[in-house]
Amino acid sequence: MKNSVSFTLSLSLLFIVVFAKAQVGIGTTTPHPSAQLDVTSSNKGFLPPRMISSQRIAIQNPNDGLLVYQTDNPTGLYLRQNNTWVRLSSIGEIPAKSMSIVAFTSGVPIRMIPERSGVEHFGSIIGFSNSVGEIDVRNPTIDIVSRQGTNINHAVIMPINGVLRNIATFFSFTGAIPSGNLNIYVRVYYSIDGISFARLPGAEIVMQKPANTYPSFMKVLRNDFNIPVLGAHRLMIVFSASSDNGRIDVDGFASASLGIE
Repeated sequence: MKNSVSFTLSLSLLFIVVFAKAQVGIGTTTPHPSAQLDVTSSNKGFLPPRMISSQRIAIQNPNDGLLVYQTDNPTGLYLRQNNTWVRLSSIGEIPAKSMSIVAFTSGVPIRMIPERSGVEHFGSIIGFSNSVGEIDVRNPTIDIVSRQGTNINHAVIMPINGVLRNIATFFSFTGAIPSGNLNIYVRVYYSIDGISFARLPGAEIVMQKPANTYPSFMKVLRNDFNIPVLGAHRLMIVFSASSDNGRIDVDGFASASLGIE
């Protein structure tokens, strides 16, 4: 009898140790090393507990990670996360990627001055109904605390990481229209510190006016960009021009918009 009791106790202890340490596999004898419970099937799914809303709410001290399926409206899987219930959206409820449009405008006419025929020199930063002129676009960077630009509100700050997809630009002449070929360059600049701005590689549009044409405005839309922009970076727009007519002012209202996804 004593040996029988000892054997029973030993067997019980063995089962306790095995069940305390072993993984559990359902439908498999080799559960994945990362899983305490591995359910494997080629024709069946995992069915979590199903209940109505009042039953879910009545669960005592639900732990984060708890998962149930609610059968009354709004139906769906509910996950306990950060001490609250979160309904997991179905695919049809997840919105498609949205496009954010950031618009810039000069507010008043800007002035662009080529250095000589075919060479850029002075351009203008445009912002949110404001602008700053006499920006030397030959420099690789623009320092907005210099005399050329002291208003940081010309730039927009990125709240999250995104991708620049579209650039639309518009320029309407208020002064004399050069008779020769005219290129108006619209470039996106970015800054990490909010002070020193450099050109965002590839983010550029060129509006072209052929010689002996006199349009009242010029516009371009490009939607073939795929340029990453990072959260907390600042973006701003700079207009500049080159002309066959040499160092002649190009004056007009300028605006642009960025499509960021």
